[in-house]
Amino acid sequence: MSGLRQTPQQARSAERVQVILGAAERAIAELGYEGATTNHIAAAAGISVGSLYRWFPDKESIATELVRTRLAQVAQHAADAFAEAHDEPTPALVRAVVRAV
Repeated sequence: MSGLRQTPQQARSAERVQVILGAAERAIAELGYEGATTNHIAAAAGISVGSLYRWFPDKESIATELVRTRLAQVAQHAADAFAEAHDEPTPALVRAVVRAV
């Protein structure tokens, strides 16, 4: 399940969403989840709060999409490690996947 209101169709829109997610990640790391507001996130992304709300209805949806995106990246790293080490013996294969995650 995505936290996005809509799926970006253009590259520029997809980039904007990634900028928002990066800003959210930094704001949450710096201020904590409770301290990071949509105003903080929008300012860090260099956009208006209205632009942020075009893509996300609230902070929770931003966090949901951030977690979903990061978990997908972890899964891709693990899949890549598995593909690279598929001919290795099982212990080496497990180590490669664990290192990737």
